[in-house]
Amino acid sequence: MKLVAFSLLTLLTCAECAAAQEISSPASPDAVSASSLPDSVRQAVHQLFKRGRLYSTIGGLSGLLVASSGVTYVVRDGVGWSSGIDIVLGGSAVAASAMGKARYSRRQERKVLSALEQGYPLPTYVAELVPLLPKRNRQMILSSLYK
Repeated sequence: MKLVAFSLLTLLTCAECAAAQEISSPASPDAVSASSLPDSVRQAVHQLFKRGRLYSTIGGLSGLLVASSGVTYVVRDGVGWSSGIDIVLGGSAVAASAMGKARYSRRQERKVLSALEQGYPLPTYVAELVPLLPKRNRQMILSSLYK
């Protein structure tokens, strides 16, 4: 149990460091000068982070259900391949959820917004969620961020 907790803590720390490195490097040497972001862009970025947190929570809950079903089968029937696979897959989904919650946290959202104001591009892990926005917001954020 201590080994699992240690590995989860290590994964969360690595995810936090990787997210901070993506924000700290500029897109190009001729980055856009510091400017104020329109409120519509701020709201769209907030929606992206909100959806990232929601999907991470949903994935974690489903992983927890799969892992708990594996534990239930172990307690009831004994150790078997299917219950072991359920526990491993559910545990990995819970770990991925924890990393997603750290990646899409409110603190990371504030860092990304301040980086956008300074002319840095949207990090790739946030840009991956842009297709999930409504079409109007998607066009607006793509046109304002990627000129």
